[in-house]
Amino acid sequence: MTSAAPRALHPGAGQDALAPAIVVERLTAWYGAHSAVRDVSIAFADRTVTAIIGPSGCGKSTLLRCLNRMHEVVKGARVDGRVLLGGEDVYGGAVDAAVIRTRVGMVFQRPNPFPTMSIWDNVGVGPRLLGHGGHELSDMIESALKRANLWEEVSDKLHTPAISLSGGQQQRLCIARCIAVQPEVILMDEPCSALDPASTIRIEDLMRELARDHAVIIVTHNMHQAARVSDFTAFMLADDGGGGVIEYEDTDTLFTGPKDRRTEEYVTGRFG
Repeated sequence: MTSAAPRALHPGAGQDALAPAIVVERLTAWYGAHSAVRDVSIAFADRTVTAIIGPSGCGKSTLLRCLNRMHEVVKGARVDGRVLLGGEDVYGGAVDAAVIRTRVGMVFQRPNPFPTMSIWDNVGVGPRLLGHGGHELSDMIESALKRANLWEEVSDKLHTPAISLSGGQQQRLCIARCIAVQPEVILMDEPCSALDPASTIRIEDLMRELARDHAVIIVTHNMHQAARVSDFTAFMLADDGGGGVIEYEDTDTLFTGPKDRRTEEYVTGRFG
């Protein structure tokens, strides 16, 4: 099993778009004695959407959680290798994990608004922790809700409980909460799996909009979703030693002309 980087992070684009937002070097992640991800090296381009696909158990979500140090919150979990954000190893000894989770935000599979907080307070919790208040805080909350395409739906009920929103609205609220602190990278772990088709389309449209300013990295089991929204796709597969990247290309190439037989069999539905 090999890991790889795309031959061109953003073919035909300018150098700014080519720059990687986050780089993984020889990453191995364990749960106790079990390696879930093994020796993965991959670079995720800035201002693009990258999809990570593969069958269940191949390490997709683990890899995602390693990018913002969420993996280490699991008892017995550990990581070897490097994750470079702005050239700095996020696992460096002097690096604050809480700061990394601000710079690399995460949206989970199921909407998880803070149930005892209002819509306003859900979005404002991060900026408040960073010391923002007053008019600046209000502007940050409004801006995040607008960027999450939620402002028009909630502007007249900002102080009502967040859990009063529909499932799709709650997920967009979680995205607003994530982007309120202006992260460099946005991670999304199957963000549409619990949503209806209409809400899924809205989240997919939002991914594309967010990629104008951020690197967006999503884990998805939905091949059609990966094909619709992503610029690049990484296919992962596991063996007894853990999950690795089999192939990583621009999305059109990976789906229409994969180089590895296992990639072709997966994207055509022969297994997984």
